[in-house]
Amino acid sequence: MRCSNLHRLSFIVWSSVAFVGLGVAYSIMGPTLLDLAARLRVGVTAMSSMFAVRAMGAVTGSVVSGVLLDRKREYSYAIVSASILVCIISLCIIPYSIHLAMMGVFTFICGVSLGALDNACNTILLRLWRTGSGPSMQLLHFAFGVGAVLAPLLAEPFISSELEDPVTNLTCSQVNLTAGLDGFNTSCLSQLFDESCVADRTDGSHGNQTFIASNCTLTHERVASLRFAYAYLLGAFTFVLPLIAFTYHSVRSEFGRCYQRRDSLSDQLPGVHSKDHPLLDKPHLLFKIFFFPGLFLFICLYCGIETSFGNLIFTFAVESLHFTKQKAALLNAVFWGSFMVARFFAIFVAYTKIPSSVIIAVDTVGSTLSLLIMTIFLGNDVVVWVGTAALGTFMASIYPTTMSWLSEQVEVSGKAVAVITTGATLGDMSLPLTAGALIAQVSPSTLVPFALVATAAYMLVGFLLQLVTFCERRRRRKRSVGVAYNLLKDNEPGLELADGGADSVPSPEPEVDREALGKDMMDSDALHSCQADSNTHNPEEIHSDTYNPEETHSDTHNPEETCTKSDCNHCSVPNRDLQSSPG
Repeated sequence: MRCSNLHRLSFIVWSSVAFVGLGVAYSIMGPTLLDLAARLRVGVTAMSSMFAVRAMGAVTGSVVSGVLLDRKREYSYAIVSASILVCIISLCIIPYSIHLAMMGVFTFICGVSLGALDNACNTILLRLWRTGSGPSMQLLHFAFGVGAVLAPLLAEPFISSELEDPVTNLTCSQVNLTAGLDGFNTSCLSQLFDESCVADRTDGSHGNQTFIASNCTLTHERVASLRFAYAYLLGAFTFVLPLIAFTYHSVRSEFGRCYQRRDSLSDQLPGVHSKDHPLLDKPHLLFKIFFFPGLFLFICLYCGIETSFGNLIFTFAVESLHFTKQKAALLNAVFWGSFMVARFFAIFVAYTKIPSSVIIAVDTVGSTLSLLIMTIFLGNDVVVWVGTAALGTFMASIYPTTMSWLSEQVEVSGKAVAVITTGATLGDMSLPLTAGALIAQVSPSTLVPFALVATAAYMLVGFLLQLVTFCERRRRRKRSVGVAYNLLKDNEPGLELADGGADSVPSPEPEVDREALGKDMMDSDALHSCQADSNTHNPEEIHSDTYNPEETHSDTHNPEETCTKSDCNHCSVPNRDLQSSPG
């Protein structure tokens, strides 16, 4: 039973709403990072480790869900529902965590649910559409981008208006607080330390006053406001409607009833199943060895550059190009704005007949050329603005198009999709750290050359993947032709292959010497059978092996009449090649 269009429409609507929440969940921690650090009284560096924890959870969720989606196909919607439910619970608990370890546990659980949800929705979409999944895939990931843009807007009303730095290193034996010529307000010290442990010392030469707090204990702790928790609760609320919808579909088991495993061989040859000819439907081992690691590396580099450039372009513009913060923020908005607009228009481009491989090739070459021009003319403001917009435009549709391209190359499975989602997560985690270290230790201007090298690398990997898939398609084409001829040969014993190869064609029929044939038939008194190999038909022959359910043949033919059948049921030649005996 195939899935109806209404069922597909319902899935793409609710999965898109879920992906809006997915984008919010992935992006909400960035704007609220300082408030989380203030609440837990830890440094920003320690708080930033939560991104790595969430990434490890997302990798775990992608792998586990990939296995479950292959082994329990009928529970695909149940996996989506469970992932959404776990995500809602973890998002509600994270802002109320009282210890860094507790936040780490629930951040990891949140990452597991996010990775499972991402992998499950992509896999189900590819299975439902089978072919022509491009527009739906582009819409799904456009919804993710909408959620990523909404996250700062949701957090902005609830984050602290003034930065309240958390008090951290106050367990040391001595803390020196130096005031300038204008003096230091000692009343603030009484809010932090016991008054008995505060002493002052004046440096007469510079007029600075230093307050020394030795072996002190905190008497008052400033705790950040919990208003930012409402941003997490709003992010969790975006998942409520998809949770209800997917739970409803899961209870009805609609996906289990409507999904039919794709059998590419049975589509080509009716009546034949891939289990009868397993080599035809399964990729070659060498293809798997080169294709899946290459695909993993391609997506890892792409997502890493997308995240690195999008997050560090602000720092690059301020430190290297000497932009004002407002101008740098506008440059950052240009990148993500062009990214979103291009992903929206990619939905309509996917309706065209342009192959996915061509779209990927154009995008990879375009993004590499954009960064190359920015590297050459790095000091030109106009080139930086245009190059940033062009980079966001070309990079927008690579990820969803790669998902659709995957379904064209291999059988869709949860593990195959997990290769892409896992590579994307690891790329988001590793490459920004590398780029950040280069900016801190070398120079902020290294961001663009670093992005150029990585982009050129994934362009090269993309072209190698195109070559590998071309060779595999050629091998499968040869194999399918050979199997088709073998099936026809089993049904038609007279059909032979010219050289026994997969690309061979049936041998031409031998020409008939009519004069010699007529002489032999005149000298023969016996009745002969219909002979397909000699392309002749004797009307005096007894049709001992012929039976037509619509016309009963008598045991013998009248020697004075010829067979009136236009094509004998077992003879391989038409009536024009039949010769009657003069009797």
